[in-house]
Amino acid sequence: MNVKNAGKYEIHTPIDKPSSLADWTYQCAMNLLKYPADDAISEQLAFMGEGIGVDRAWMLEYRPDMLRFRNTHEWCRGQTKPFVEQLQDVPTTLMAWLHQYMMKGQAVLMHDVDSLPWTAKPMQMELLRQGNKSVLNVPVCHNNNLYGIIGFDT
Repeated sequence: MNVKNAGKYEIHTPIDKPSSLADWTYQCAMNLLKYPADDAISEQLAFMGEGIGVDRAWMLEYRPDMLRFRNTHEWCRGQTKPFVEQLQDVPTTLMAWLHQYMMKGQAVLMHDVDSLPWTAKPMQMELLRQGNKSVLNVPVCHNNNLYGIIGFDT
């Protein structure tokens, strides 16, 4: 895996086969066979979130013009508060700093939300409002086109 460390966050380039990919792929396939698509996505987020021990797992979807996004699915552990209803039709400019990496198909791991660069200030304020300490953002791409983001936070 090619990782560029910039202090309190990391940019990850895509990798071929992480060790857990087979397990996640199998579980995703089983969910898609058992449930309607929306339920399968929710089941998969729960499987991944519980498996990696995060507080929240979510999926964002971009509008076709890439100017806005919405939170389509969200799994929360225990008493963790969901934000799916609050994050609808949000301008992409909120996360412009992150969006540049997502467009390149790169995952971004933010170890410490408090220490993001000043160019990430609007997104940082939203993440802090949600009580996030660290966040992993993984682009969802098809044919080199960005469609959404799957994220995990604590």
